[in-house]
Amino acid sequence: MNVLVWLRRDLRVTDQPALTLAAGRGRVLPVFIAQPSEWRQADRSARHWGFVAECLADLREDLATLGLPLVVRLGEAQPVLERLVRAHAVTEIVCQAEGGAGWAASRDRQIAAWAAGCGLRWTCLPAQALPPSAASALIEAPQPPALRPVAGVEPGSLPAARALGLPDDPCPHRQAGGRRAAELLLEGLARQRLALPLPAGAPLAVTDRAAARLSPHLAWGSLGPADLARLAPPEGLAPPARAAWQAGFRRLETGLHARAIAQDGPARLPPAAEDSADAPALRLAALAAGETGLPFLDACLRSLRATGWLDARGRGWVFQAATRILGLEARAVGLVLARLCTDHDPAILWHEVSRLRARPGAFPDPTAEGLRRDPGGAFTRRWLPELAALPDADLHQPWRWPGAARLLGRRYPEPLVDPATARRQERPPPASGLRRAPPRPIPGQLCLDL
Repeated sequence: MNVLVWLRRDLRVTDQPALTLAAGRGRVLPVFIAQPSEWRQADRSARHWGFVAECLADLREDLATLGLPLVVRLGEAQPVLERLVRAHAVTEIVCQAEGGAGWAASRDRQIAAWAAGCGLRWTCLPAQALPPSAASALIEAPQPPALRPVAGVEPGSLPAARALGLPDDPCPHRQAGGRRAAELLLEGLARQRLALPLPAGAPLAVTDRAAARLSPHLAWGSLGPADLARLAPPEGLAPPARAAWQAGFRRLETGLHARAIAQDGPARLPPAAEDSADAPALRLAALAAGETGLPFLDACLRSLRATGWLDARGRGWVFQAATRILGLEARAVGLVLARLCTDHDPAILWHEVSRLRARPGAFPDPTAEGLRRDPGGAFTRRWLPELAALPDADLHQPWRWPGAARLLGRRYPEPLVDPATARRQERPPPASGLRRAPPRPIPGQLCLDL
C-alpha cells in the first residue's frame, strides 16, 4: 500500500501525525504542492514563500536522512495529486487540516469529493495545536517514524516566488525559516531569553527584542507543540531568574492554547467593502507604507514591513487605529497585516479581527499610545529617522513642533486625518459581514506573536 502524505503547514519530520500514521500503513510518498491559486490569494506575499521555501529545504534534508525524497510540485492540487496517484499506485492520501473555514477548507472539500469518486482513502487529521500542558505524553523527544519510501519518484525543485506570481516584497530583517533556525531559537529560549523578566506594559523597544518569536515556526509547522512541551529551565538559575523563566513559559502556554482555540473556530475573512472611492485606497496605501503622518502608527508599520513581526498588542492597536482613525474597512486592514506578518495564519488572523471588531475597546489615540509604549522615543526614532531630531514632547505629535512647517509635507507626511476629529465622528462598526468572536473564552489576548 502506498500512502501519499500531503504536507501543508506541518513542515517537519518529528511530532508529525500525518507521517506517523502513513508509516504504519505502507510506503510513504511525502509531497508539497506549491499551488499558484493559493499564493494568488490576497493575504499571501513573497515573504511568506521565502520562509516556507527555507522550511522545505530543511525538511528535504531531514527526510533524506530517513531515506525519503520530498516531492515538490508546482501546480493546482487536484491535477498534481491525480498524476502522482496514477504514477505511483497511491491508495490513500493523508494530510492535516489547516484550521479556519476559508480557501483551504473549500479546497479540501473539493479534494475529498474527488478522492471519494476515485475510490481513494482520504484522511484529513485535525490541526495539531495542543497547549504544552496537554502534551505531557510527548515530553520525551519523539523519534521520527520508520518510513519506507515509494520508489522511482522525481523530487522536483523548489519554485521561485516569481513562478507563483508573487511580486517583490523586500523584508531585510525577516526571520529565517526552517527546522535549523527553529531549533536555535528554542535553544536560546531555554538557556536565556525566557529567564529575562518582561514586565506588563514594557516599552515596545523592549518587547521587540525580548519576545520569543516562535509564531512563524508554529504557523508553518517547522515547530510542533511537543517542541514547546520539552522546554525546561536550565540548571543553576537563581530564584528570580527561575521565576521569570516560569512566567515566560506560562506566556507561551497561554499563547499556544489561544492558537488552538482560534484554529478550531469558524472565523473567516469578511466580505470586501462596496466603497471603492479613491480616499480609502490612498489611505490604505499610506498605511501599508507607514506614511500616514501619525508617528507611532507609521513606526509600527515600517517595523513590520522590514521585519515581518510586531507584538500582539502592537498588531491589535494598528488594526484599531486603521479602522477607527483612518476609517478603513476591517477586511482591507486585515489583508495588509496578513501580507506583512511572516507568521500569517488565516484562522488566527480573522479570528482576531472578529474579536477586535466585536469588542473595540478604548479609542486608539496615537499620541497617547506612543507615549505609553515608546516613552523615550527609541522605537519611533529607529523606524522614522526623519523625526530623530524632534524633542520627546513633540515626537508623537510633530504638528505641534515649532519647526513643523519645514518638516510636514516635505521630509515627513502631514497627518491623513486629525485623531481628535476621528474620535468625535466615530460610529459603531457595522455588524453585517463580520463574524463575532467564538463564544468560548480565550485566556488573555490572543498571542499572534509567541
